[in-house]
Amino acid sequence: MQLSGIVMWRVLAAVRRQLARQRGQVDDDAWALDAVTRDLSTRVEDARDKALLLVRGLADVEYWRWFTGLGTFR
Repeated sequence: MQLSGIVMWRVLAAVRRQLARQRGQVDDDAWALDAVTRDLSTRVEDARDKALLLVRGLADVEYWRWFTGLGTFR
């Protein structure tokens, strides 16, 4: 009876160590994913800002193209 209790205690200790290692790995992976997500979010925001500037510029070009009559010729 005493031996099986010791064996069970060792098995539980090994399971706890493995769970702690796995929890650490999940935390590391989560931090890495968070960093990638932040970087991607920043890049998407930059691309959106550049696209908005481009669209505004195109709207101005289109306005002046039609204003000067260039839009009437084919």
